[in-house]
Amino acid sequence: MIGILTFHHVYNYGAVMQTYALQEYLKEKGGRVAVLDIRPFTRYPTEIAHRGRISRKALHILNQAGLLKAGEKQRLFDSFRKEHLHLTRRIYNLNRYLNSASDLTSIVVGSDQVWAPRFGKKAMETYLLMSVPDSINKVAYAACSYGVGRGSAEFERYEDGLSRFSGISVRDGFTRDKVAGVSDTAVEVVVDPSLLNELSFGISKSDLGVPEDYILYYGFSENGDRVSRSLSEEYGLPVVSIAMEDNHRESSAEVNLSSVGPKEWISAIQQARFVVTKSFHGTMFSLRSGVPVLVVPGDEKAVPRLEDACNRFGLKGALIYPADCERDPVSRLKGVDWASVRQLMERHVRDSKYFLDKYVLQREG
Repeated sequence: MIGILTFHHVYNYGAVMQTYALQEYLKEKGGRVAVLDIRPFTRYPTEIAHRGRISRKALHILNQAGLLKAGEKQRLFDSFRKEHLHLTRRIYNLNRYLNSASDLTSIVVGSDQVWAPRFGKKAMETYLLMSVPDSINKVAYAACSYGVGRGSAEFERYEDGLSRFSGISVRDGFTRDKVAGVSDTAVEVVVDPSLLNELSFGISKSDLGVPEDYILYYGFSENGDRVSRSLSEEYGLPVVSIAMEDNHRESSAEVNLSSVGPKEWISAIQQARFVVTKSFHGTMFSLRSGVPVLVVPGDEKAVPRLEDACNRFGLKGALIYPADCERDPVSRLKGVDWASVRQLMERHVRDSKYFLDKYVLQREG
């Protein structure tokens, strides 16, 4: 059996959906798959965490006492995980679980920012499988280290763990450079799991409560507000917005979808005319759905991973930097060769599927 170890537990649309996408690809290829329910760090739902600016320590105390009430968005996330992810029982000690789960033969770590030091030492050691025995096949798929950061120094203490991976792949060039500096194993760049397959949940526009034709605005920023307004004025289309977990306000869009789950989120992307987003996964799922997208980083810290993705998929013209207000967003959208973007994406997807087939599926027999 193949175990997937990633950010399934957070209340972030992209993190949950890329876990599901990877699970579904491995299943389609004949793999028996389980999502390992390990949570080496805690991230509270935004609708709770930012209500009254409660401190993390207070949140932890309230959570332990069972006094945090789930909001609608949280309930939809939990329902999706229960219905669509093949979750194991809650795992508090990975080695103890592996001793009892004798049919687990491989662990795939990733995608997403699983190798980001900002989540703490415990998370890094967990997602680098530092204590997992060598009898388990260890593979990293589309891992990310978050940002440019300190280079290979971030991984020096984990060199021994990295050497025990049979295959290492990351989703961007800056993570590849960091890991390659301390690893003897070749490091490949692959696509995020969100591009591996078509996902559809049959949710109509009327079910979503959105207009027949609209621009989707996912993840708010000052520049994003400007870009979505410009497109709306040019095409005469209403804007439908969905907040990211770090957004603490509603946008000025005509329709705000404030409490939607992962299925509704991806359905809203798939049925939009255009997407404006500061999100990596918002960009990826737009590409997979064939929806033209303008990528608007919320701040300079977010630029490297979005810039890397846009350059790789021929979307450089669709990337609007935080300080860049010179060119009209409409001309940027029209200046992208979307047919070429699609062809480039499909080529990268084929190479990425080959990586998974080689390092995971073939070893499962």
